[in-house]
Amino acid sequence: MGGVRLLRTPRWAAVPVAIGGLVLYVMLVHPAPSVIRAAVMGGLGALAMFAGRRRASFSLLCVCVLALLIYDPWFAVEPAFQLSVAATAGIVLIGSHLQTFLGRFLPGIVAAPLALAFSAQLFVTPVLLPLNGGVNTYAVLANVLGTPLLPLITVPGTLAATISTTLPWLAS
Repeated sequence: MGGVRLLRTPRWAAVPVAIGGLVLYVMLVHPAPSVIRAAVMGGLGALAMFAGRRRASFSLLCVCVLALLIYDPWFAVEPAFQLSVAATAGIVLIGSHLQTFLGRFLPGIVAAPLALAFSAQLFVTPVLLPLNGGVNTYAVLANVLGTPLLPLITVPGTLAATISTTLPWLAS
């Protein structure tokens, strides 16, 4: 998206590029239920941004979940799908409110990732309890500490996976 905007292409061109990128990414990493949910929601989010409706996150999540459950009702029993939806719902519903609250006591650079991790963890806990039989006390801290490393891992990893079939020596 950044490259498309830097090339000063028309605004409408960003949506097909974003959706095409999402489709390629899903095919590259394997179309698991959580990946498909993220891609569908990302596509709907791109359409909402194009239409000027950025604040419709929860509505987009609901449309996404309903569409995917109509497409494949078995997603409902997939823990990865349940966790993905629950984490996104937590972030969308209480993430910004929690960030505002924590911002009263903590600097923004700490309040934002802490609110993001805590809101996601709060909503995934009911899904995790039957799967794990307990709650990890370190999950929020691990997510806060690991989040800055995510782009450093996913961007080169995606690039390596993309070129691995043609230039395996460079990918490794």
